Amino acid sequence: MYIIDIKKIEVGDIFLTRSNSRVSQLVRQLTKSEFSHAVLYVGVSSCIESDGPGVQSQNLQRLIFESPSDIKILRIKNEKNRISDAIVFARQKIGTEYSLEEAKLALLEKQKKANEPNRQFCTRFVAQAYQSAGVNIVENPDYCTPEDLINSEFLVEIKEALRKATEAEIKFAKSESPLKKQQKIHNEIFKEARKISNTDIQTFEQLSKYVLST
Repeated sequence: MYIIDIKKIEVGDIFLTRSNSRVSQLVRQLTKSEFSHAVLYVGVSSCIESDGPGVQSQNLQRLIFESPSDIKILRIKNEKNRISDAIVFARQKIGTEYSLEEAKLALLEKQKKANEPNRQFCTRFVAQAYQSAGVNIVENPDYCTPEDLINSEFLVEIKEALRKATEAEIKFAKSESPLKKQQKIHNEIFKEARKISNTDIQTFEQLSKYVLST
């Protein structure tokens, strides 16, 4: 098993990953890509991703891989001064619901604007984070795939950024994460907020605006 070497990565790096799950295999098949998921590294052993439960934080030390080929690490070539703005966007989106329907459209829509702009899926989340910082790393941040990120002229691959995981690291990675409890609390807060406000509140920023306006 392998783990990301934290000494080899930088804030703003994008991790493209794959697994043996049926969903991962299907996404790779449909997108004609080696990878099915995208994650944004935000520093201090923390990354943020958009998957089934929504936009959420993840401990980097809980990401382990059977083979080095199960992950590709991409880094923005220039515009390093924009990365902090991208990270701010990523943190603000925590709690946003995942849209499978929007993810499916990424396979077809290359010019269209988002049907559900208040929803996320993994590659949209990463691309929009950089778009918010003034850098369009793909042609259409609203609808893009892992392959679009791989082919981006703004990104470069970082190689040899993995190392073999120790038994203790593997055990920790497979143990229950306390972040799942935090994620559940976030989802419940937004669920109740949507019920009370009768509006599509997806982030703490939107919740704060609603509270201040009432």
